[in-house]
Amino acid sequence: MKLKSILTQSKFWIAVASVIPITMLVWIMTERYLGHDVYFNKTLSCFVTIGVALAGFWWWWAMFTIVRLTTFLEKTVNKFASLRKDIKDVKDDLK
Repeated sequence: MKLKSILTQSKFWIAVASVIPITMLVWIMTERYLGHDVYFNKTLSCFVTIGVALAGFWWWWAMFTIVRLTTFLEKTVNKFASLRKDIKDVKDDLK
């Protein structure tokens, strides 16, 4: 499992979650302030579409990452169980 890959992806999604909504809010407020109702409606529609797409991508990424982390945890637990068994065998051999 590549933990650095997950951390890099996490940093990307944190940046996207920080920048995109603020940019959308500033753009919408500017359109609203300038009174361009046609542009405002088109802009709002585009931003809602982008927001839904990003939410879908984020959901997919979150589920994929959870599966990878769960698999990693399962492998680690199995390795520790094997190690525990080996240590117990060594302990029994030393008796």
